[in-house]
Amino acid sequence: MLELAILGLLDERPMHGYELRKRLSEMLGTVRTVSFGSLYPTLRRLQHQGDIVEDSSAATATRPPATTRRGRKTYRITTRGLELVRSQPDNR
Repeated sequence: MLELAILGLLDERPMHGYELRKRLSEMLGTVRTVSFGSLYPTLRRLQHQGDIVEDSSAATATRPPATTRRGRKTYRITTRGLELVRSQPDNR
């Protein structure tokens, strides 16, 4: 379920991990919180499967990265990921 939720959000636009966690929390409300300990392994699994890629061209950072901090990794859905999302039944 977490994988499909991430892919659905990335279908809207590229996002970095912190933003994904925030949007997932908004979607799920107080029912379930998504920890970074479950988010980042899921992102790595989606990358390994070819459903998402790191997008170095996306401009989602609000400020330039400091020299002592790593830049944010921004993720983008791939064609394979889009096919997976669109093959799911609409449960609205």
